[in-house]
Amino acid sequence: MPNVLSVSLLAVALFTVTFAVNLQAPLYRTYAAKSDVGATAVTIAFSAYVAGLMPSWEFLLSHGCCWALE
Repeated sequence: MPNVLSVSLLAVALFTVTFAVNLQAPLYRTYAAKSDVGATAVTIAFSAYVAGLMPSWEFLLSHGCCWALE
């Protein structure tokens, strides 16, 4: 049972962190207007975030679940 608990806690932690950092996404248009940058700059900033997020998810899901199930 502790293995299921570990995997569940990992999933909840990942969801909480990724949900929290996405709360500002609707404000990107406002930030871009106030800082005089275009849609391209906002797109690059958001894609950099996603580019960093995806390897983290892949690593944690592929290795984290294995560690929890051992």
